Amino acid sequence: MDTMLKQIRKVISEVSGSQDFSVSYTEHAGFGHVTSNVAMVMAKNENRNPKDLATELAAKIFENNNEVFVKVEVAGPGFINFTLTP
Repeated sequence: MDTMLKQIRKVISEVSGSQDFSVSYTEHAGFGHVTSNVAMVMAKNENRNPKDLATELAAKIFENNNEVFVKVEVAGPGFINFTLTP
């Protein structure tokens, strides 16, 4: 895993308290630069709606790291997509 993905993984871990999730570069530019399934994994373990949890996590991640990300948004069933600041 390269340095950028490791840094984003660290940010997600700090906000979510979880270590059990994936982080990867997106295959489509419309989905930002990086994506994570953290909310879907956590929702399954916590018996919560993944999209609702993703919305909460995305807001917290962006609030604490808005100098790093242009946007952090929820996609599909609960993925969190990150668009990096140029």
